[in-house]
Amino acid sequence: MGKRLADAVLHDFYGFKSKPYFVSKVLSSDFNDKSVFIKINNSKDFVIKNKYGYINGFTIAGEDKKFHWAKAYLISPNEIKVWSDEVKNSKISEIFMGR
Repeated sequence: MGKRLADAVLHDFYGFKSKPYFVSKVLSSDFNDKSVFIKINNSKDFVIKNKYGYINGFTIAGEDKKFHWAKAYLISPNEIKVWSDEVKNSKISEIFMGR
């Protein structure tokens, strides 16, 4: 996250154009039992996948507010499905962006 913020500051405030950066904005999220469907404006950030093809960096919690690592994948260019087999009724999802 720090590197992404530094890239944005160098680009926007100091005029460095040597390296592009992408920032996704969450447009909406829809919690549906075990899953959450997240709509974003830019899926370019979500290209880091693990060996099973899932997007890295998501956690999800149920009513107990205990976070578990989650599985996530793009179901359309601007929508991500996030879930964990350990969470029965999803209430909260977080994204840990890394490079």
